[in-house]
Amino acid sequence: MKTKTLRNLIGAIVAVAALHTAALAFAEQTQPSTAAAAEKMSDLSGTISAVDAANRTLTVKQIAWKRQFNLAADAKFVVGNNAEAKLADLKPGMEVKVTYQRTDGVNVARSVQQRQHTVTGSIKTMDAATQMVTLDRTGMARDFKLAPDHQLTLSRGQTGAFKDLKVGQRVKVHYVKQNGTLFAEKIEQPNATVTGTLQAVDAATGMVKTKHLLASKRFSLADDCKIVVNGNPEAKLRDLRLGEKVSIDYRDEHGVLIATRIAVTEGPQGTEAPVVQAYP
Repeated sequence: MKTKTLRNLIGAIVAVAALHTAALAFAEQTQPSTAAAAEKMSDLSGTISAVDAANRTLTVKQIAWKRQFNLAADAKFVVGNNAEAKLADLKPGMEVKVTYQRTDGVNVARSVQQRQHTVTGSIKTMDAATQMVTLDRTGMARDFKLAPDHQLTLSRGQTGAFKDLKVGQRVKVHYVKQNGTLFAEKIEQPNATVTGTLQAVDAATGMVKTKHLLASKRFSLADDCKIVVNGNPEAKLRDLRLGEKVSIDYRDEHGVLIATRIAVTEGPQGTEAPVVQAYP
């Protein structure tokens, strides 16, 4: 009798354990993990072709097709430098990246961010009236219009204005595209600037030496260092004259001063000196 009771008790325990295992398996199937949910998020880049604010839908096109998205109630929008943009800020022609989740065949957009690109080059021309800057990059010119909320960062993180930019300066431009126009959202000009009198030029080693007050500085020229004479950013070392006042943009690499731009600001005093002079 005791043996039968023991068998029944063991059978009941096994049955309860089996039910518990089945319940756990069912829970895993019906409640996907956070990681599984995250895997459903996808990104798509393209150009906005239509915005329907009333129905909260967005249509994005690529080369051969379009895709429509329903905007989530808590969707985030980033336009230019504005990380708190509104749906009304999205316009046809904008390049965007849409982060979305596809549920039962419906594309639900969780965020829409205007795509930003970055390019580095030297300023070729500037026009304050039209707020246009032309950048020269390996012989190819690109025109940028300053965005209304553009930011300009100078050396040591200082904030600058359009007037602080100079022809020949090397800058990094962060820009967006809209209807074929490149809008500069942020321009970085991180190099320091010093002015002085040109003391020596060594064409063989690509070095120049200047004097400011009682101190002298020696600069090694970067490969694409721009030399600006009379507003021409394509001048050469041979166009420089000793005794001229120059403004030099440079960066300090562990004590080595690397010049990225040399601009003549004032002619030499007295008799014109030779063009090139080796270091003493």
